[in-house]
Amino acid sequence: SAEEKSMLRTNRVLKKQLMTCLDGIKDIKNIFIAYEPIWAIGTNVTPTNDEIRTVVSYIKQVVYDLTNEDVAVLYGGSVNDKNINTLNNIDNIAGFLVGGASTDYKKFKTIIKILVIMVTLWFILSIIDVNLHNNPMRENYLNYSKYNLFTLVENIVK
Repeated sequence: SAEEKSMLRTNRVLKKQLMTCLDGIKDIKNIFIAYEPIWAIGTNVTPTNDEIRTVVSYIKQVVYDLTNEDVAVLYGGSVNDKNINTLNNIDNIAGFLVGGASTDYKKFKTIIKILVIMVTLWFILSIIDVNLHNNPMRENYLNYSKYNLFTLVENIVK
C-alpha cells in the first residue's frame, strides 16, 4: 500500500506474500509472478523504471532463494499507450499486465503495436551485434543503430 511504501515495508510485504503463495508449489517452471504496486492501481501513477527494476529483482531473488529456480515477472500498474515504450526498457520483466488501457481498443492496439515494433527492433539489433562481434567500432555502430531505431519507434507511435 502507499502507507507501506512510505514506511519502506515493500520488501517485507512482498516476501511474506511470495512465501505464502509459493508454499507447497513444487514446480514453478510455468508460473509467472505478476507485480503491481497496490498504490498504483487506478491512479495513473507509475513507479520509475529504477523502482520497478529494483522490486522485480527483489521478487526474483526471493523466489530463487525459496525454490532454486528463476521466475518470470510481469509488471502491471497503470500500463498504458503513453508509458509502454518507457516501461519496455526495464530489462528484468517478462511482459505486462494491461488493465484499464486494455478496455480501450485504440490504446490497446497502440500498446501491441509498440511491443511488436520493439521486439522486431531488438531482433535487428541482435543481428547487427552478431555481425559486428570482431569490429573495433562495434559499440559505436550499436549505439548509433539503437538511437536511430528507437527514434523511429517514437515517431511511429506519435
